[in-house]
Amino acid sequence: MRDFQTPEGNEAGMHTTLRSEKGVALMMSLGAIVIIGVLMGGVLFVTTQDYRVGSNTMRSTRAAATADLGLNRVPVVWNLADNNRMQAGDKGVDRPNLVFGGDVHVVWEKFCRYFDVEPLIIPLQKNRYTIGPEDVEPLVDENTIGVAAVLGTTFTGHSDDIVGINDLLVDMQEKRGLDVPLHVDAASGGFVWPFLYPHSEWDFRLDRVRSINVSGHKFGLV
Repeated sequence: MRDFQTPEGNEAGMHTTLRSEKGVALMMSLGAIVIIGVLMGGVLFVTTQDYRVGSNTMRSTRAAATADLGLNRVPVVWNLADNNRMQAGDKGVDRPNLVFGGDVHVVWEKFCRYFDVEPLIIPLQKNRYTIGPEDVEPLVDENTIGVAAVLGTTFTGHSDDIVGINDLLVDMQEKRGLDVPLHVDAASGGFVWPFLYPHSEWDFRLDRVRSINVSGHKFGLV
């Protein structure tokens, strides 16, 4: 890249170049996030009621952990507003839990350990390496900060029943008032599924899907 000269000399010109490169890199990153967001069922022009943000990370482990941090912040604030439940001596929000299957990446268990979140892990069954709504329903309660589903497991490349889990969470919100978000770990399948099954809804087109992590280097088993 050509060095931009300034009256102050080469050193100042070097700083100007670095600032310019960072600015261009930032714009490229933001552009990629918008493109990926649209690919994942998001909308290009958003309103304040339908606003999504994104970020790039080094490896999908950090991406999943970033999504976990988001889950560990917002729903707890919503639960804190439930003063009646807290005053009644019911389960408090000091011990949030996260529901996911045994088919997730190890980062989910690490997150729970590091941030004092109770992991409610659904064990896998013989000849069945994914989870569905019937597995999730018994575990969700007032302290659940989120449910994680996998699109493209590392074992077989299959997908959890994301639509079924989403429908369950919608039903629980309507009948029990539980506002539980759904995260989709699409590290392995996120850049493949939209092209193989473009009409399959697993992403932001579903009501309870609040976050997705996707990786550009894991296509081996999908």
